[in-house]
Amino acid sequence: MSARLRGLEAMLRSMSDVQARVDLINQTAWDLRHTETENALMLSEDAEALAQGAGYTRGLAEALKIRGYCKWRKHDYNAALHDCDKALKIFQDLDDKVNQIATLTTLGNIYYKIGDTQRALQNYQKSLELSRAIGSSKSEATALNNIGGIYASVGEYRQALEYHQNSLRIRVAIRDRVGEANSLNHLAIIYGQLGDHKQSLSYHERSLKLRTVLGDKKGEAMSLQSIASIYYNAGNSEKALEYYERALKIKKELGDHQGEAIYSIASAQCMHRLVSMNKL
Repeated sequence: MSARLRGLEAMLRSMSDVQARVDLINQTAWDLRHTETENALMLSEDAEALAQGAGYTRGLAEALKIRGYCKWRKHDYNAALHDCDKALKIFQDLDDKVNQIATLTTLGNIYYKIGDTQRALQNYQKSLELSRAIGSSKSEATALNNIGGIYASVGEYRQALEYHQNSLRIRVAIRDRVGEANSLNHLAIIYGQLGDHKQSLSYHERSLKLRTVLGDKKGEAMSLQSIASIYYNAGNSEKALEYYERALKIKKELGDHQGEAIYSIASAQCMHRLVSMNKL
């Protein structure tokens, strides 16, 4: 059992109010949804049972929202849709726009994963409208980013570019450094798809710099690999090798054996090309 769960158990032992217990369980589950998805799922089910027994509608909706998110993470898309649809209806009845935004975002993610880009786009657009209505810059930037991702996925790169640039502007303004790095990465990829490799390289380098500052080793390795690929495709194997080897070093530090193998092969390809050109 994780330290967070042990702490939760200790706090629950001293709480008698059912709604307060549901709220605490839901908050813990939401906090753990990325790092401990299985535990978050278990907690959301506990919260759902408690909320139903107490007739606590908001707590029930939040538990369904979290369970739907966890089911999406676990690729159980039908169950995720069922929970999120139920949660959204309750949040609409409660006029809870913040939770509507979160639920609409998850619904968009689910529809995207099952290949229904039109319904994904509709949910992201509703999320964008609500974000602007309540003045939430962070959720607005997320919605713009998600809409940009949909347009990129269907080859509408100019549209995608516009949405990602707008998302980036907001993230810079609110100093969301993690979001900024992600937006820079998306823009780099889109410029690459458009054949503008100079711009693509520039955005990848900006994303790399930010990810390095943030200590995002996984993201840093991804940026290094992307830059290496641009140099390799441009025929600059020396620069490509430099970036692949930096990425390889990080993968070794992270213990990512699959990534290590991939970058080792890429480095070997660079060296083979350099040998054939008598540059090694």
